Amino acid sequence: MFARLMVLMMLLINLIIPIQFVSGIGAIVTAFFHPGIAYAVVSIPLVFLVLTWLWGKAVPIPEPIPELSDAANALRRKFRAYYVSPITGRNCSGAASGIMMFLLPITIIACVKGFWWSLAIAAVIFIFTAPLQRAFNPTHFMTSEEEQTHQEILDHVTG
Repeated sequence: MFARLMVLMMLLINLIIPIQFVSGIGAIVTAFFHPGIAYAVVSIPLVFLVLTWLWGKAVPIPEPIPELSDAANALRRKFRAYYVSPITGRNCSGAASGIMMFLLPITIIACVKGFWWSLAIAAVIFIFTAPLQRAFNPTHFMTSEEEQTHQEILDHVTG
């Protein structure tokens, strides 16, 4: 049973961007008729992303590599799921970005229709989605020191 669940989870992770896109388009169409329900529709991939993030937290903390600096080992521990599967991290980060992109037209439509709670709902979804982008793919949000440390990790892995 557990093996089947893992296979299903991996399949859904690989399909997260199309799922997010279909959900976003469906939410925009729904916003014209029921603005409140549109946020539930656009949040379907968000729930899946949160579950994937929690699953990524279950990745064992890697042992320090003596050849790497303390900062590089700390970065490997902090973003361990990304360093185990960077492609999955990029896909999930892209899906989180897509959710945020679909929030804008949904919120505009909802406000035009007089559903002012949409501003608060969009803010809550944004607050949940923004940190997920960095958690899944930290390379787009690194400081210059983190970029140098990341490069050190890449040099060690590829060298």
